[in-house]
Amino acid sequence: MSLGKGAVISTSNKQKLNVNSSTEGELVGSHEVMPDVLYTLYFIEAQGYTVDKNIIYQDNQSTMRLQVNEHLYSGKKNQAH
Repeated sequence: MSLGKGAVISTSNKQKLNVNSSTEGELVGSHEVMPDVLYTLYFIEAQGYTVDKNIIYQDNQSTMRLQVNEHLYSGKKNQAH
């Protein structure tokens, strides 16, 4: 996690769940990092600062579709119209 131009949190660990696909793995990974992201957001706001953007980058297209559309299946057939 970076704040401004520097890293404030850096971690690497094994996922605690076995998954069947890279899409599921990416979804689990972004879910596992959310507590740190939200804690940092709330901490910064408690100090009196305003957070304009809180961005989590994701490069797996199937996972992004799944997160946006909230479908169990992330294929192109289920994209929102």
